[in-house]
Amino acid sequence: MTVKSDRGLSLEEEIVHVLAHNLKIPDSDFLVFTDASVREETVGVGWVITRNNGRIVCYGRRTFKGDYTSNQAEVLAVKCAYDQLDSMDWSDCDVKIYMDNSSVVEAFERETRLWEFEPGKEVIQELSEDAVEWISRNYNRAADALSESARLSMNYSYQAD
Repeated sequence: MTVKSDRGLSLEEEIVHVLAHNLKIPDSDFLVFTDASVREETVGVGWVITRNNGRIVCYGRRTFKGDYTSNQAEVLAVKCAYDQLDSMDWSDCDVKIYMDNSSVVEAFERETRLWEFEPGKEVIQELSEDAVEWISRNYNRAADALSESARLSMNYSYQAD
């Protein structure tokens, strides 16, 4: 399966573009890009996990059915990415998460406990206060493409060897 961004670029090309032009590369072991798409009672979430040199380690998308807010959907995307890191025994590594929803980023930064939403509580407890950072929607196109395709189709994930 090939997922392309709205500019027609591959996920790899989008990540290279972001790292080359926009991010101060942290010392983190992994960079995680997440996004969510909500329409009616269907949520698509997408994530791309890279090494700090930009090499894509894995990516995935997942569909949820139900009445979710856009903020809850964004948290689900982070939770799915974190679960994938955990399944690869990498959850103890240093991780920097990028998302384009500023209100959710602010909630993570303040370690807001107002999440009545269970996945939010789990993720907030696992992450350090500076682990989540806002990124412009324009530079989160790889995760956006995955979340849109998840909302419109079926679940998918990929892990590099």
